[in-house]
Amino acid sequence: MHFDGIYNYGESNAFYKNYDAVIFTNFQNPIAHKIILQCKLVGVKTVFLTDGIFDWANAFSNPKHEAVNLYSLFPIDFDQLIFAGNTQATNYFKYLYKNLSVKKYLPLRNKNSYIKDTDMSERVLITTANTAYFSELELERLIKLIDKTTESLIEIDVRFDFRIFDFNLLQRLKHKNHGENIINGDFHTVSRKYCAYFTTPSSVILDLALLNRPIFTYLYRDTPLQVHSGWLIFEGLEIKELLSSVILSDKNSPDYDYRLAYQRSLVETNTTEKDMFMIEKSRREKNIIIGGFTTKNYIVYLISKIIFVLSKRFK
Repeated sequence: MHFDGIYNYGESNAFYKNYDAVIFTNFQNPIAHKIILQCKLVGVKTVFLTDGIFDWANAFSNPKHEAVNLYSLFPIDFDQLIFAGNTQATNYFKYLYKNLSVKKYLPLRNKNSYIKDTDMSERVLITTANTAYFSELELERLIKLIDKTTESLIEIDVRFDFRIFDFNLLQRLKHKNHGENIINGDFHTVSRKYCAYFTTPSSVILDLALLNRPIFTYLYRDTPLQVHSGWLIFEGLEIKELLSSVILSDKNSPDYDYRLAYQRSLVETNTTEKDMFMIEKSRREKNIIIGGFTTKNYIVYLISKIIFVLSKRFK
């Protein structure tokens, strides 16, 4: 068992016969793909492990992906895909890549009992993915939806807080001073205090699903959604009417219960508890896996490549 396999770049194909499998976690690393090719040439199993859900916009519109011309999971050059996600994404990749083995997982914390409402207050939380937009147009659309949300919440007298790490986004919000921006503390502890949530399409939805409370997903792009919540917010929607109904008066309706059930279904997978335990154990051990790669920034990639080139030149 070895770690940081990226530093083995430049080894011969035969070197990788020492491993039963090679697992990597950063699709945008060209060096990793070179090693994957070497492994395939000598029959060593290759696996890509994602650290979150598949997001279409992130795959194709992220500038970091465009810079290296490697778009997440397109194309696939490994044998098995293990990702955090739902059946919709699973079916899509099985359809697209007929010979690919696809497994999905969720950390064990997402499979625990539903959290009770003992700490919940009549307050809502507005949060986003770490990278919530990939263009100025998307940013403007998101700001407009959040502003309309906060305006409606103020009108129906529902308090709100933010959990937004993007300073540029936060500073441009009209009602940023009406609530606190909670950026300290563990997300799972912080989120328990709220009765509803507003977020962008991301794995945050999976983290919140078992709280069994309304989650509103902002829609501001035209790419396919792999994960979304029981309630959607988009341009043209009467947001005030929706929020008043769901947050203040709609909790006894069958539709309300079925939407919550839909959200809970997002964290139900076909992965066995044994499989999940082993995956979570590996994750807790900092992704220590056979022949594993850890996610490093581009500076590390460049330095390792430069060192390799120089070592070959001056041998």
